[in-house]
This record gives sequence, structure tokens and C-alpha cells, in this order.
Amino acid sequence: MEALKNLLTEFDPAAFVPDLGSVIGWIELIVRLCVLAGPIALLVMGLWYLISPPKEANHIAGYRFFWGMGSVQSWRVMQFLAGVAWTAVGAVLTLTMVLITGGYKDMDMLSMAYSAVKCLIWQIGAGMLSCVLVNISMLILFDFKGNLRPAFHGKLKLTKKKPQPKKKTQKSDKVNK
Repeated sequence: MEALKNLLTEFDPAAFVPDLGSVIGWIELIVRLCVLAGPIALLVMGLWYLISPPKEANHIAGYRFFWGMGSVQSWRVMQFLAGVAWTAVGAVLTLTMVLITGGYKDMDMLSMAYSAVKCLIWQIGAGMLSCVLVNISMLILFDFKGNLRPAFHGKLKLTKKKPQPKKKTQKSDKVNK
């Protein structure tokens, strides 16, 4: 009985509780990562659509909007527009969120949580706005079947022209005469 009494008197439950400063540091890190995850993902997706977009219209990969799935030409333009929009929005949001989350060390927990929620709402709004702008651009450029509207023929260069081989002059005919 004496050994149990000594064990209970030496037992310190505070030894099992982590330091409050390290817990707050971990919470701050997790909130920062949550706020920065969306813009970085948007930036990566935008760069992927610019560097290596899906080549043909499909229902699995790529930015899909029914107006851009009518032809290969409209599909490629839509992937390019989505890549440009998402890269721009992702880059701006990433820089903005890095600046905002840099001030989280000086904030109390409640202010940091409110700031994180505001940042997430702004990210959702900016992402939705970029998608709407891509869709409106597709509505303006192409008709429902994926054909370029007549107003943009010759003004929009969608494909790279292949260089034409030079015609050979026939010197042998001149020599024979």
C-alpha cells in the first residue's frame, strides 16, 4: 500500500500535457498550409494546362465546358485560356496569401481563424470568377458546335503554321537548252 501511495504522490499529470507554445505553433502551421493549399494547387493546375494540356476533348481530364468540346480547335483554346486564367489567379493568390499568413504569428487564435476563413472565401470567389471568365470567352469566340465565330476569322491564330518547303528550281532544264 505504501508503494502505491508513493507512486500517486510522485505522479505529475502535467508532464503528459504538451507545451502550449508548441501546440499554438502547430496550429498556426496547419492554418497556414490550409490557406496556401488552394492557391498553390490552382497555380500548378494552370501551369499544367499551359505546358501539357489534354490534346483531345474527353470527359475525364481537362477543363470542360460544353461550348469548348465541339471541336479540337475549341478544346485547345479552352485549355489554353483556363491555363492562363488559373496560372494568373494562382500566382496572385499565392503571393497575397503568403503576405497575409506572415502576420499570423502576431495574431491571437480567434483572429487567425477569422482571417483564414476570409482568405478561403476570397480564394473560392477568385477561382469561380476565373472559370466564369473562361466560359464567357468561349461563348464569345466559338459557337455551340465548336466553330470559330465569323468575327474572329483571321484575327485569332490558333494553330502554328508549318513551314512550307522551298520549291527547287530546275537548273538542269536550263543547262540542257
